[in-house]
Amino acid sequence: MGKLTPDGQDLANIVEEHVLAAANDVSDWFRAEGTFNFSIWGAGTGSVVIERSFDGGATAIPLTNLGQSVAFTGPASESIFGREAGVLWRARRTVATGGSFNVRFSQ
Repeated sequence: MGKLTPDGQDLANIVEEHVLAAANDVSDWFRAEGTFNFSIWGAGTGSVVIERSFDGGATAIPLTNLGQSVAFTGPASESIFGREAGVLWRARRTVATGGSFNVRFSQ
């Protein structure tokens, strides 16, 4: 998905890619500090939210904008800035009405 070297290596230092096929499917936790990328694509219909955890993955809190959960419903790519060290990030499919979503975190 990312830019590849001539021998096929992804140039991103850290990459997590997952397929979210059903409601409540989640990606693995992704540890990032500073700016990182989140991308979503595929033939899925429904929605995916980004969650973060400040306690090592015990509690997942949805990413919000002015108190409303940010939900992705189709192809998108965002750069996210996480100021705090040790925060974990993941994607959760909240609604699945058809197809699968591919998600990627990279830094």
